[in-house]
Amino acid sequence: MDTETPEDDDAPAPKKLHDDGMTACPICSRRMKEWQVFSHLDKCSGPTPSSPSSSRALGNLEAGRQSNASPRKQQNNMERLPALNYSMIKEQALRKKLAELGISSTGPRALLERRHKEWCTMWNANCDAVKPKPRAQLLRDLETWERTQGGRAPPAFRNTTSIKDKEFDGSAWAAKYDESFKDLIANARRNRPQKPESPKKDGDAADDACSNEVLSL
Repeated sequence: MDTETPEDDDAPAPKKLHDDGMTACPICSRRMKEWQVFSHLDKCSGPTPSSPSSSRALGNLEAGRQSNASPRKQQNNMERLPALNYSMIKEQALRKKLAELGISSTGPRALLERRHKEWCTMWNANCDAVKPKPRAQLLRDLETWERTQGGRAPPAFRNTTSIKDKEFDGSAWAAKYDESFKDLIANARRNRPQKPESPKKDGDAADDACSNEVLSL
């Protein structure tokens, strides 16, 4: 008599579908109510070693967090530049400071100070920006400033800029060149051409002759 073979105990059991209204954690696969998932993610200890799918989910979640945090980290890494007291720093030290910042250190001292001010203004404003520019873009902006207002600007513009500088001491400058201005004014008056006499008309000449005759009587 044939006997029936028992079913293999090692055969996988059919997966049961979850219809309990719960939501699984994408990291540890623990099931919970949907509104509990977000607070659970902050303290989730991670998946068990036997859950490769959960490991992949954890990796994707961490990658998403890093990509979202990278712009903020980039912004935080940009430190503001402090202002310098130019009257307390020597020219050689100022040139060294510009070289450390990676910008040009050539030109007279007045240009060095203006260049440093411009770079600090651009850099600090970029630190406060929501989407900061890369350093290469800031260097291009400084190059544009150099051509229009800095060391490579047209001479007439550079002279006007130096006179309009907010730190320009007008009283000291006027006192220093007062004598030179007086000499220039005196020379201009001496060299001023004399106004030619207008020719007299015939009627005016006759009147002058009559006047002379009357005076001679």
